[in-house]
Amino acid sequence: MMARMARDLPLEFGREVRAARLRMRRSQAKIAAAAGVSQPLISKMELGRGGGVPLATWSTVAGVLGLQLELVPLMDGRAGPWQRLIVETARSGDWTASSTGDETLLSRGDDRVVVHAWDVVTVVTADADRLMAAMAREGEAGGRVSGIVVIPGTGDNRRRVSELRAELRDAFPARANAWYAALVNPHRPMPAAPGILWAFPDGTRLRPASLLPGWIWTAVGDGPRFATGRRRWR
Repeated sequence: MMARMARDLPLEFGREVRAARLRMRRSQAKIAAAAGVSQPLISKMELGRGGGVPLATWSTVAGVLGLQLELVPLMDGRAGPWQRLIVETARSGDWTASSTGDETLLSRGDDRVVVHAWDVVTVVTADADRLMAAMAREGEAGGRVSGIVVIPGTGDNRRRVSELRAELRDAFPARANAWYAALVNPHRPMPAAPGILWAFPDGTRLRPASLLPGWIWTAVGDGPRFATGRRRWR
C-alpha cells in the first residue's frame, strides 16, 4: 500500500483495502473480526474517511488482507512524479526503494540503482556528473551500482535530447528496454551501465525506447515516433 501524495493517503489506502478484500471475497465483518476492529471502521476506511485511524490499525488491517503498509518519504519538487513512477514500476521486480530529496535508491540483493529525474533537460553534463557522483558514493559500500535518469517525454525535452544525442549516448549507453525489463522482472539482471527511461508527461507510465533519443522527428508535424536508427525526415 503506497499513496501518491499526503492528502490522498486515506482515499488511496481505502481503495487498496477494498480491492484486496474483494479479491479475497471476504465481507467487511469478517475482515473486522480478524483485525480486532469494528465493521463500521472497515467501512469508514474503505470510503476514504480513515484519516484519523491510527497507523497501527491500518497496519493490522493491511496484514489481514495480505498487504504491506509501505512508508515512502514524500518527494518534493517537479521531479517527484517521475520518482514515484519509478518506485511503483520497480515494485513488480522486487526492488525496494528509499528516497531523499530528488534522489531515489532502488535495492535488490547486492544490486543498487541510483535514480534521478530530469524534469526539464538543460545542461546535461552537470546533471550527468551528479548522477555519476551519487553512483560512486553508493559503490563505496560494495555490491553492484548503476543508475537511471527518468525524463518526461515533453516536446521540449525530446528536442533537447535529440540535440544532445551523441553526448547522452556516451554517458548512458545501456538500452532503455533492458533497464525496463530489469525493473519489472525480478529475474532480469540490472544493466551495468546507466540508462535513460522516458516517461509519459502525465506521469502514468514509463515508455522505454531502445535507442537515444528514442524519437524520430518528421517534417509534417504529426508528432514524434519511436526511433529505430538515426534521425530521418519525410
